[in-house]
Amino acid sequence: MTAAVLLCVFLAFPLTAPAPAPVIETQHYDPDTLFEYINGAAEAYLALDFQELTVLEWKSGTRTLRTAEVYRMRDAARAWGIYARERPGAGALLPVGAEGYAEEGTLNFLLGPHYVKMAGARPGDDEAKALLAWAKELASDLGGDPSLPDPLACFPSKGRVPRSERFTARQFLGLSFLEEAWSAEYRSEGKEFKAALMKSRRTSRDAALIAWARSAGTVLPEEGDGPRFFLDPRLGEVAAQVRGDRLAAVIGAADPKAASRLLAVLLACGEE
Repeated sequence: MTAAVLLCVFLAFPLTAPAPAPVIETQHYDPDTLFEYINGAAEAYLALDFQELTVLEWKSGTRTLRTAEVYRMRDAARAWGIYARERPGAGALLPVGAEGYAEEGTLNFLLGPHYVKMAGARPGDDEAKALLAWAKELASDLGGDPSLPDPLACFPSKGRVPRSERFTARQFLGLSFLEEAWSAEYRSEGKEFKAALMKSRRTSRDAALIAWARSAGTVLPEEGDGPRFFLDPRLGEVAAQVRGDRLAAVIGAADPKAASRLLAVLLACGEE
């Protein structure tokens, strides 16, 4: 955390609290010590390649007035991954950073590789406004691209369950050879299913698809250009397709034709 962040926080929010004068205290944590601060929650952050945590405490004497936890992840995708896990399923989103949300006494936002979690000690509208102003100051100092990761735009909105999008860095669906997977839940005619775009540790995406089918007890042809279908006893019906450096899958959909259409949309995303 830069000295500029600390300075902008102090200047932006002068206090009228009695002596001693308010001060900013900082704490720093790395992957080896994160559990000391968030204990059991640390595993979720480490699974998304957490790099560093800086905690800012705005204090008057022994009283903490506001805090900001600035989590730096390996990249923007992983920061979004932990942010998406924790954001509420409903409620207004805030125009701070790439995206933010507030709950009683707290404000969290995402910006590039940073996930920032803020809290105030005094509930009420004034504190909410102060947290939002502080959040904008922090976002300005952190810098970075104030937009959501590009793969999120690949998932069509029709039928998509709101705020169901996720990013999994490793072992998507519990399979060791599937990684860096973007996914979203869908609902059609009362049935829910999952769509995903992913990478693989295998030498090719096609090899990953063959390995996936084999793990489900199915043998697929070595190559195939169009959608391929198989039953995974654990996950349900799978429709999957490889194109270039992408592997797309629709998992649990009842209609093969609808699954094929969704695969086509996912694989066409970003193509010129």
